[in-house]
Amino acid sequence: MRSLLESWLFGRSRQVLILLAVLTVFLTFQATRLAIDAGFEKQLPKDHPWMDVFREYQSQFGGANRLLIAVRDRDGNLFNPDSLEKLNKVTRALGSVPGVDRSSITSIFTPNVRFVRIVEGGFEGGNVVPADWKPTEEMAELVRENALQSGQVGRLVANDFSAAMVTATLVELDPNTKEAPDPIEVGRLLEEMIRDPFVDDKVDIHMIGFSKAVHDIASGAAQVAAFFLIALAVTALFVRGFTRSWKLTLFPLLSSLLAVVWTMGGVTTLGYGLDPMSILVPFLIFAIAMSHGVQMVGAFSSALSQGSLPAEASKKAFG
Repeated sequence: MRSLLESWLFGRSRQVLILLAVLTVFLTFQATRLAIDAGFEKQLPKDHPWMDVFREYQSQFGGANRLLIAVRDRDGNLFNPDSLEKLNKVTRALGSVPGVDRSSITSIFTPNVRFVRIVEGGFEGGNVVPADWKPTEEMAELVRENALQSGQVGRLVANDFSAAMVTATLVELDPNTKEAPDPIEVGRLLEEMIRDPFVDDKVDIHMIGFSKAVHDIASGAAQVAAFFLIALAVTALFVRGFTRSWKLTLFPLLSSLLAVVWTMGGVTTLGYGLDPMSILVPFLIFAIAMSHGVQMVGAFSSALSQGSLPAEASKKAFG
């Protein structure tokens, strides 16, 4: 079978090269249209039985694509007027971020977080933060007492009272665009609308969630490209030392780069995009292609050193 394939390829080398050139041009064009395609549900094990239960009750409990924002006082005590007011502003600003389900926003400043305490006449309850909140020392102390009786210490409020959490869920479909929110855009808006305006020398903000992670990975794409170029240069030097010929070095390098281009173009042709979580795949393809390319060059050089003609050496390397 291999001999038949070898005879067919080398017997029609001109036609094969033309076909490869046409495919390369087409897939290179397709690769230029490659888009980032990140989706929360793509990360889930959809065939797992637990996911069946999740989908069954999803409408009642909301989605799993959550966002957690921690507002931390740098001095270690969040329950002071300035820091609590900053938490209040973060809670309100989060509701303005496109893609965030406003009804799911939860913090000690939202009315869905309440406290209950025992008083002389029975029970007394209310919002952790009163409706007439003002950033004063007296009000901050009242909020601290209410938080202690709300059951949220260790959940929305840190055990040492140095920070508090704001949580939210992203909508599955944006009501304006009728499409799923772009996690990269959501992550960018979180930086622009939450972190940048409110972080200062007294308060720090930490954010985690799928959208934030995808945004951070996508933001590092330029650095990944730089590392790819460094890897390309280092690989070229090592292969040059092995082959002792720049021509034989360029052959596996170019073919490996074409393998990456073909893969990216093929992904676009099939209607998919590049998931930021798979950003290292081009590195793996390049490494595997280089490994095979160097083996082919080594076999070709060995055949030449044994007196074979270039065409015959190519066939031996192929075999």
